[in-house]
Amino acid sequence: MKDVIYSDWSKQVKKAMIDADLDTNDIADKFKWTRQYVSAIINGRMYQKEAVGSISMYLGIEVPNGAASTLAKKKHLPDATEKYYGFNSEVTEGEVLAKMSEQKSVGKSLKMPNLGGSKHISIE
Repeated sequence: MKDVIYSDWSKQVKKAMIDADLDTNDIADKFKWTRQYVSAIINGRMYQKEAVGSISMYLGIEVPNGAASTLAKKKHLPDATEKYYGFNSEVTEGEVLAKMSEQKSVGKSLKMPNLGGSKHISIE
């Protein structure tokens, strides 16, 4: 599973590349860039206005407005607290205790990642 969410621009570029039977090497050769640079731009790991514009025009897709339209975002990956109890680590200790009590988690303890990473709470 990937831990990033690609921008719509990145997805459009990849689709256009497939339709044109192009890969990152072809685009790198066209603009005299490295394959790694092209990959970083297309996959949203970096933003450079001129490169994004050049790639967009070359592939016939709309030139996006700024970095926010091209950069990838980190996907929220649930931690153990969220997976087991149904909420993320941005909760209070009281909320966790209430949920544990509600689920009858008697005798269990839970590491609270948002409380310094070392605090365990338990319900008796």
